[in-house]
Amino acid sequence: MKFRLLLALLLCGSGVPAMDKTADECRLQVDLTDGSRLSGTTTMAKLPISTAVGALQLPLAALRELEFKPTGGQAICRLRNGDVLSGQADWQALPLKTPFGQFSIALKYIRKIAVTASGSGALPPGEGPLAFGGLNWTPQRRAFEIQNDRLVVLPQPRPGFEYGHGAHGRAGLAVSNIGSETWRDYRLEFTLGLAPADPAFDPYGLRNASPKFLLRFHVVSHPENWNERDANFYDLNLGSDGTWALGCVYHFVCDQPMGHGHVSYDGSREVARGSCLQLKAEGSRAIFEVQGQHIRLWLDDKLVVDASDDKMGEPINGVTLDHGGIGLGWDFEFLGWIADFKAQKL
Repeated sequence: MKFRLLLALLLCGSGVPAMDKTADECRLQVDLTDGSRLSGTTTMAKLPISTAVGALQLPLAALRELEFKPTGGQAICRLRNGDVLSGQADWQALPLKTPFGQFSIALKYIRKIAVTASGSGALPPGEGPLAFGGLNWTPQRRAFEIQNDRLVVLPQPRPGFEYGHGAHGRAGLAVSNIGSETWRDYRLEFTLGLAPADPAFDPYGLRNASPKFLLRFHVVSHPENWNERDANFYDLNLGSDGTWALGCVYHFVCDQPMGHGHVSYDGSREVARGSCLQLKAEGSRAIFEVQGQHIRLWLDDKLVVDASDDKMGEPINGVTLDHGGIGLGWDFEFLGWIADFKAQKL
Protein backbone atom coordinates (compact mmCIF):
# COMPACT_ATOMS: atom_id res chain seq x y z
CA MET A 1 0.00 0.00 0.00
CA LYS A 2 2.80 2.43 0.93
CA PHE A 3 4.62 1.70 -2.36
CA ARG A 4 1.44 2.34 -4.37
CA LEU A 5 0.87 5.63 -2.55
CA LEU A 6 4.43 6.84 -3.15
CA LEU A 7 4.07 5.93 -6.83
CA ALA A 8 0.84 7.92 -6.97
CA LEU A 9 2.63 10.89 -5.42
CA LEU A 10 5.29 10.80 -8.10
CA LEU A 11 2.63 10.82 -10.82
CA CYS A 12 0.51 13.54 -9.22
CA GLY A 13 1.48 16.91 -10.68
CA SER A 14 -1.69 18.96 -10.98
CA GLY A 15 -2.78 21.78 -8.74
CA VAL A 16 0.67 22.72 -7.41
CA PRO A 17 0.80 26.32 -6.16
CA ALA A 18 3.41 28.59 -7.68
CA MET A 19 6.64 28.38 -5.70
CA ASP A 20 8.44 31.47 -4.45
CA LYS A 21 12.08 30.91 -5.37
CA THR A 22 13.20 33.76 -3.10
CA ALA A 23 11.51 32.32 -0.01
CA ASP A 24 13.58 30.78 2.74
CA GLU A 25 13.05 27.04 2.87
CA CYS A 26 11.22 25.39 5.72
CA ARG A 27 11.76 21.78 6.75
CA LEU A 28 8.59 19.71 6.77
CA GLN A 29 7.57 16.39 8.24
CA VAL A 30 4.59 15.13 6.25
CA ASP A 31 2.46 12.31 7.66
CA LEU A 32 0.41 10.53 4.99
CA THR A 33 -2.97 8.87 5.27
CA ASP A 34 -1.53 5.34 4.94
CA GLY A 35 0.95 5.81 7.81
CA SER A 36 3.92 6.77 5.65
CA ARG A 37 6.07 9.75 6.58
CA LEU A 38 8.20 12.00 4.37
CA SER A 39 10.65 14.70 5.45
CA GLY A 40 12.01 17.41 3.21
CA THR A 41 11.90 21.04 2.21
CA THR A 42 9.56 23.20 0.20
CA THR A 43 9.95 26.64 -1.33
CA MET A 44 6.27 27.48 -0.86
CA ALA A 45 6.38 30.67 1.17
CA LYS A 46 2.65 30.80 1.96
CA LEU A 47 -0.35 28.50 2.07
CA PRO A 48 -3.75 29.86 0.98
CA ILE A 49 -6.38 29.05 3.63
CA SER A 50 -10.04 30.16 3.72
CA THR A 51 -11.13 30.80 7.31
CA ALA A 52 -14.09 32.35 9.11
CA VAL A 53 -12.15 35.64 9.24
CA GLY A 54 -11.46 35.60 5.51
CA ALA A 55 -9.02 34.22 2.94
CA LEU A 56 -5.48 34.13 4.35
CA GLN A 57 -2.07 33.64 2.82
CA LEU A 58 -0.59 31.81 5.80
CA PRO A 59 3.23 32.20 5.99
CA LEU A 60 4.69 28.74 6.25
CA ALA A 61 7.34 29.96 8.70
CA ALA A 62 4.55 31.07 11.10
CA LEU A 63 3.01 27.60 11.07
CA ARG A 64 3.83 24.90 13.61
CA GLU A 65 1.44 22.20 12.46
CA LEU A 66 -1.32 21.70 9.91
CA GLU A 67 -3.67 18.77 10.56
CA PHE A 68 -6.27 17.72 8.01
CA LYS A 69 -9.67 16.21 8.67
CA PRO A 70 -10.41 12.95 6.84
CA THR A 71 -12.42 14.57 4.03
CA GLY A 72 -12.79 17.81 2.16
CA GLY A 73 -9.49 19.62 2.83
CA GLN A 74 -10.65 21.02 6.16
CA ALA A 75 -7.62 21.78 8.29
CA ILE A 76 -6.64 22.87 11.79
CA CYS A 77 -3.73 25.34 11.67
CA ARG A 78 -1.61 25.61 14.82
CA LEU A 79 0.65 28.66 14.73
CA ARG A 80 3.93 29.30 16.51
CA ASN A 81 2.44 32.11 18.59
CA GLY A 82 -0.11 29.70 20.10
CA ASP A 83 -3.06 30.71 17.91
CA VAL A 84 -5.25 28.01 16.33
CA LEU A 85 -7.25 28.51 13.13
CA SER A 86 -9.70 26.25 11.32
CA GLY A 87 -10.18 26.58 7.59
CA GLN A 88 -10.30 25.13 4.10
CA ALA A 89 -7.05 24.52 2.25
CA ASP A 90 -7.18 26.39 -1.09
CA TRP A 91 -4.42 24.37 -2.75
CA GLN A 92 -4.32 20.93 -4.28
CA ALA A 93 -0.80 19.58 -3.82
CA LEU A 94 2.37 20.15 -1.80
CA PRO A 95 5.77 20.27 -3.56
CA LEU A 96 8.33 18.48 -1.40
CA LYS A 97 12.03 17.92 -2.01
CA THR A 98 13.35 14.86 -0.18
CA PRO A 99 16.72 13.03 -0.17
CA PHE A 100 15.26 10.45 -2.58
CA GLY A 101 13.46 12.70 -5.01
CA GLN A 102 10.98 15.50 -5.52
CA PHE A 103 7.28 14.88 -4.98
CA SER A 104 4.07 16.71 -5.61
CA ILE A 105 1.86 15.32 -2.86
CA ALA A 106 -1.87 15.55 -3.48
CA LEU A 107 -3.75 17.07 -0.59
CA LYS A 108 -6.00 14.01 -0.27
CA TYR A 109 -2.98 11.92 0.78
CA ILE A 110 -1.82 14.26 3.57
CA ARG A 111 -2.88 13.77 7.19
CA LYS A 112 -0.55 16.22 8.93
CA ILE A 113 2.30 18.63 8.19
CA ALA A 114 4.74 19.65 10.93
CA VAL A 115 6.95 22.65 10.12
CA THR A 116 10.43 23.48 11.37
CA ALA A 117 10.78 27.22 10.84
CA SER A 118 13.45 28.80 8.70
CA GLY A 119 16.62 29.37 10.64
CA SER A 120 16.18 26.28 12.77
CA GLY A 121 18.16 23.11 12.50
CA ALA A 122 19.61 20.09 14.19
CA LEU A 123 21.13 20.17 17.64
CA PRO A 124 24.09 17.94 18.58
CA PRO A 125 22.87 14.63 20.04
CA GLY A 126 25.37 14.62 22.90
CA GLU A 127 26.67 11.55 24.69
CA GLY A 128 24.91 8.98 26.82
CA PRO A 129 23.94 5.29 26.91
CA LEU A 130 20.26 5.78 25.94
CA ALA A 131 19.42 6.86 22.37
CA PHE A 132 15.95 8.38 22.15
CA GLY A 133 14.32 11.07 20.02
CA GLY A 134 17.53 11.92 18.18
CA LEU A 135 19.51 12.57 21.39
CA ASN A 136 21.70 10.51 23.69
CA TRP A 137 20.61 10.52 27.33
CA THR A 138 22.26 9.75 30.67
CA PRO A 139 20.02 8.42 33.49
CA GLN A 140 20.51 10.06 36.88
CA ARG A 141 19.43 8.64 40.26
CA ARG A 142 16.70 6.37 38.84
CA ALA A 143 16.87 3.72 36.14
CA PHE A 144 15.43 4.41 32.68
CA GLU A 145 14.73 2.28 29.63
CA ILE A 146 13.11 2.47 26.20
CA GLN A 147 9.75 0.67 26.09
CA ASN A 148 7.61 0.67 22.93
CA ASP A 149 9.24 3.88 21.62
CA ARG A 150 8.84 5.59 24.99
CA LEU A 151 11.49 6.80 27.42
CA VAL A 152 10.28 5.37 30.75
CA VAL A 153 11.48 6.06 34.30
CA LEU A 154 11.52 2.87 36.36
CA PRO A 155 10.48 2.35 39.99
CA GLN A 156 14.02 1.57 41.09
CA PRO A 157 17.33 3.38 41.67
CA ARG A 158 19.99 3.51 38.99
CA PRO A 159 22.33 0.58 39.65
CA GLY A 160 25.24 1.75 41.79
CA PHE A 161 23.63 5.01 42.97
CA GLU A 162 22.97 5.58 46.69
CA TYR A 163 19.35 6.62 46.38
CA GLY A 164 17.19 8.22 49.06
CA HIS A 165 16.43 11.25 51.19
CA GLY A 166 19.23 10.28 53.55
CA ALA A 167 21.55 9.33 50.71
CA HIS A 168 22.79 11.17 47.60
CA GLY A 169 19.50 12.13 45.93
CA ARG A 170 15.91 11.41 44.91
CA ALA A 171 13.91 11.86 41.68
CA GLY A 172 14.58 10.35 38.26
CA LEU A 173 16.22 12.50 35.58
CA ALA A 174 17.39 11.78 32.06
CA VAL A 175 19.87 14.48 30.96
CA SER A 176 21.41 15.36 27.61
CA ASN A 177 23.97 17.88 26.32
CA ILE A 178 24.74 19.28 29.77
CA GLY A 179 26.91 22.40 29.44
CA SER A 180 26.72 22.51 25.63
CA GLU A 181 27.42 25.98 24.21
CA THR A 182 25.45 25.04 21.09
CA TRP A 183 22.22 24.59 23.04
CA ARG A 184 20.98 28.18 23.44
CA ASP A 185 17.71 28.83 21.58
CA TYR A 186 15.78 25.61 21.15
CA ARG A 187 12.39 24.00 20.92
CA LEU A 188 11.26 20.69 22.42
CA GLU A 189 8.17 18.72 21.45
CA PHE A 190 7.04 15.59 23.28
CA THR A 191 4.12 13.75 24.81
CA LEU A 192 4.32 13.63 28.58
CA GLY A 193 2.97 10.89 30.84
CA LEU A 194 2.81 11.32 34.61
CA ALA A 195 1.80 8.73 37.22
CA PRO A 196 1.82 8.15 41.00
CA ALA A 197 4.57 6.24 42.77
CA ASP A 198 4.61 2.47 42.52
CA PRO A 199 3.62 0.86 45.87
CA ALA A 200 6.64 -1.42 45.47
CA PHE A 201 8.96 1.62 45.36
CA ASP A 202 7.44 4.27 47.61
CA PRO A 203 9.65 4.47 50.69
CA TYR A 204 8.30 7.87 51.77
CA GLY A 205 4.56 7.29 51.29
CA LEU A 206 3.82 9.37 48.18
CA ARG A 207 0.94 7.30 46.80
CA ASN A 208 -1.61 10.00 47.65
CA ALA A 209 0.58 12.97 46.67
CA SER A 210 0.28 14.89 43.38
CA PRO A 211 2.87 13.71 40.83
CA LYS A 212 5.22 16.34 39.42
CA PHE A 213 7.22 16.52 36.20
CA LEU A 214 10.57 18.37 35.99
CA LEU A 215 11.73 20.08 32.80
CA ARG A 216 15.24 21.44 33.22
CA PHE A 217 16.80 23.60 30.52
CA HIS A 218 19.87 25.74 29.98
CA VAL A 219 21.51 23.16 32.21
CA VAL A 220 25.14 24.25 32.52
CA SER A 221 26.02 21.53 35.05
CA HIS A 222 24.02 18.91 36.94
CA PRO A 223 25.83 16.53 39.32
CA GLU A 224 23.87 13.36 39.94
CA ASN A 225 24.83 13.56 43.62
CA TRP A 226 23.04 16.46 45.33
CA ASN A 227 25.88 16.57 47.87
CA GLU A 228 28.26 17.71 45.15
CA ARG A 229 28.38 21.45 44.46
CA ASP A 230 27.70 23.14 41.14
CA ALA A 231 24.22 22.34 39.89
CA ASN A 232 23.30 25.24 37.57
CA PHE A 233 20.03 25.20 35.62
CA TYR A 234 16.54 26.53 34.94
CA ASP A 235 13.71 24.41 36.26
CA LEU A 236 10.07 24.30 35.08
CA ASN A 237 7.96 22.17 37.42
CA LEU A 238 4.58 20.89 36.19
CA GLY A 239 2.21 19.45 38.76
CA SER A 240 -0.74 17.14 38.25
CA ASP A 241 -2.59 19.42 40.70
CA GLY A 242 -2.56 22.15 38.03
CA THR A 243 0.29 24.25 39.43
CA TRP A 244 3.54 25.19 37.72
CA ALA A 245 6.67 27.11 38.74
CA LEU A 246 9.62 28.46 36.74
CA GLY A 247 12.94 29.42 38.29
CA CYS A 248 16.69 28.87 38.29
CA VAL A 249 19.59 28.13 40.66
CA TYR A 250 23.34 28.74 40.61
CA HIS A 251 25.85 26.46 42.34
CA PHE A 252 23.17 24.48 44.19
CA VAL A 253 24.28 21.86 46.75
CA CYS A 254 23.09 19.99 49.81
CA ASP A 255 26.17 21.00 51.75
CA GLN A 256 26.82 17.91 53.85
CA PRO A 257 28.48 14.54 53.19
CA MET A 258 25.21 12.68 52.61
CA GLY A 259 21.45 13.29 52.63
CA HIS A 260 19.19 16.26 52.07
CA GLY A 261 19.92 19.31 54.23
CA HIS A 262 21.99 22.47 54.56
CA VAL A 263 20.79 23.55 51.12
CA SER A 264 22.86 26.40 49.72
CA TYR A 265 23.37 28.18 46.42
CA ASP A 266 25.08 31.31 45.19
CA GLY A 267 21.95 32.62 43.54
CA SER A 268 18.37 31.72 42.67
CA ARG A 269 15.36 33.35 41.02
CA GLU A 270 11.70 32.62 40.72
CA VAL A 271 10.70 33.79 37.25
CA ALA A 272 6.98 32.95 37.20
CA ARG A 273 4.34 30.59 38.56
CA GLY A 274 0.74 29.71 37.85
CA SER A 275 -2.10 27.26 38.33
CA CYS A 276 -3.63 26.69 34.91
CA LEU A 277 -2.28 23.27 33.94
CA GLN A 278 -4.49 20.43 32.79
CA LEU A 279 -2.31 17.35 32.44
CA LYS A 280 -4.13 14.41 30.89
CA ALA A 281 -3.94 10.94 32.39
CA GLU A 282 -3.39 9.43 28.93
CA GLY A 283 -0.59 11.90 28.15
CA SER A 284 -0.33 15.59 27.25
CA ARG A 285 1.41 17.06 24.20
CA ALA A 286 4.01 19.58 25.34
CA ILE A 287 5.83 22.17 23.25
CA PHE A 288 8.57 24.14 24.97
CA GLU A 289 10.63 27.01 23.57
CA VAL A 290 13.44 29.10 24.98
CA GLN A 291 14.54 31.88 22.64
CA GLY A 292 16.66 34.71 23.93
CA GLN A 293 15.17 35.58 27.33
CA HIS A 294 11.71 34.37 26.32
CA ILE A 295 10.37 31.08 27.74
CA ARG A 296 7.11 29.49 26.61
CA LEU A 297 5.25 26.23 27.11
CA TRP A 298 2.16 24.94 25.33
CA LEU A 299 0.18 21.98 26.66
CA ASP A 300 -2.30 20.41 24.26
CA ASP A 301 -2.28 23.60 22.11
CA LYS A 302 -2.88 25.91 25.08
CA LEU A 303 -0.20 28.48 25.92
CA VAL A 304 0.26 28.08 29.69
CA VAL A 305 3.71 29.59 30.31
CA ASP A 306 4.76 32.84 28.65
CA ALA A 307 7.58 34.46 30.62
CA SER A 308 10.85 36.34 30.21
CA ASP A 309 13.92 36.52 32.42
CA ASP A 310 15.93 39.68 31.77
CA LYS A 311 18.71 38.40 34.05
CA MET A 312 19.37 35.27 31.98
CA GLY A 313 22.62 36.71 30.59
CA GLU A 314 23.99 37.97 33.94
CA PRO A 315 26.74 35.79 35.47
CA ILE A 316 26.74 34.69 39.11
CA ASN A 317 30.14 33.49 40.32
CA GLY A 318 31.24 32.72 36.79
CA VAL A 319 28.08 30.93 35.58
CA THR A 320 25.68 32.35 32.98
CA LEU A 321 22.46 30.43 32.33
CA ASP A 322 22.08 31.43 28.68
CA HIS A 323 23.06 28.02 27.28
CA GLY A 324 23.14 24.35 28.15
CA GLY A 325 21.28 21.12 27.61
CA ILE A 326 18.14 19.61 29.09
CA GLY A 327 16.83 17.25 31.71
CA LEU A 328 13.49 15.42 31.75
CA GLY A 329 12.48 14.07 35.13
CA TRP A 330 9.88 12.95 37.62
CA ASP A 331 10.13 14.32 41.14
CA PHE A 332 10.66 12.08 44.18
CA GLU A 333 9.45 8.54 43.32
CA PHE A 334 6.78 9.50 40.79
CA LEU A 335 6.58 7.59 37.51
CA GLY A 336 6.06 8.59 33.90
CA TRP A 337 7.18 8.44 30.30
CA ILE A 338 8.06 10.54 27.25
CA ALA A 339 6.98 9.74 23.67
CA ASP A 340 7.31 11.37 20.22
CA PHE A 341 10.22 13.53 21.34
CA LYS A 342 12.11 15.91 19.08
CA ALA A 343 14.42 18.86 19.68
CA GLN A 344 15.45 21.56 17.23
CA LYS A 345 17.45 24.74 17.18
CA LEU A 346 15.59 28.04 16.85
